[in-house]
Order: sequence, then structure tokens, then C-alpha cells
Amino acid sequence: MSDEADGFIEKARRSLEAARVLHEKGFHEDSLSRAYYAMFYAAEAALLTEGVTASTHSGVQAMFGKHFIKTGVLPEELSTHLGQVFKARQSAEYAAAEKAPAETREALEKAERLSGEQETSERDEISCPAKCVFEVRSGATGRKRSFTPVKKEAQMGRNIARTAL
Repeated sequence: MSDEADGFIEKARRSLEAARVLHEKGFHEDSLSRAYYAMFYAAEAALLTEGVTASTHSGVQAMFGKHFIKTGVLPEELSTHLGQVFKARQSAEYAAAEKAPAETREALEKAERLSGEQETSERDEISCPAKCVFEVRSGATGRKRSFTPVKKEAQMGRNIARTAL
């Protein structure tokens, strides 16, 4: 994985931790913003593993969908969550109304899911832009790619080796 992707993974981790602290202290709008950025940075890191960059938030969302959702690498809900929390962040930043703690908690849960920071009890359930790097070898081409988030290994149909960060 590139140094730049590693940097975005670290930014995702720090943003998620800040979101948690801000939520606990009652700063819900700021927490929601940090939760979104945790997701955004994790998505950017994943895209960098594919050699893809985007210059806007909507570009990152579109490229994330194209390279990880439409290809079946990730479940569609992660792209949906990224879009939902993006809209919630915009509302938190630019609207006068305060965000409810429940809305912030939901954004945090979505950020944890996309960032791979959630607890999972299923051994075969893996989703971790911020926790792991996967090396995937395509049986047909032998091409090696590194990327971070994936669905259940059994659904991939590829040989996957997990390397913890």
C-alpha cells in the first residue's frame, strides 16, 4: 500500500476517534462532520489502492461506487452510508438546527462500518479500509491488487490473504 493511502487510513482513524470524543461531549454537529471525514478518508485510501484519485467529495463517492460497489467487492450499503452521512454532514455544517444525539450515533455506526472499526463476531465477515490490507490474486490473470474493504471472503471467489496493519 502506498504511503499516501496509509496516510489517509491514519486520518480516517483519527477522524473516527475525534467523532467518538465529540459525540460523548455533546458536540453532535462536529461529531457528525468527523464521522463523515472518517468515511471519506477511508474511501480515498481504498481508491488509492486501485490507483484512482478524485478531486471532489462527489467524485470520491462516485469512484468508490464504481470501483468497489459495482464490481461486487463491497456491499452496496457502504456506498449508501457514505452518501447519507455526506448529506447529514452538510446539514450539520450549514443548517441552523442542531443535530440529535441519535443522528450522530447513527453516523458514527456507519463510519465505523466503512472504516472497519466496528466489532464483528462473524469470522468470515470482513470490512476494513482502516484495519486491514488485502492482497487479492485474480485466478484468471494473476494480477495482484491491494485494497482494503471487502465483503465476505466466500463471496469474493478469489484467494485472499489478510494482513493486519
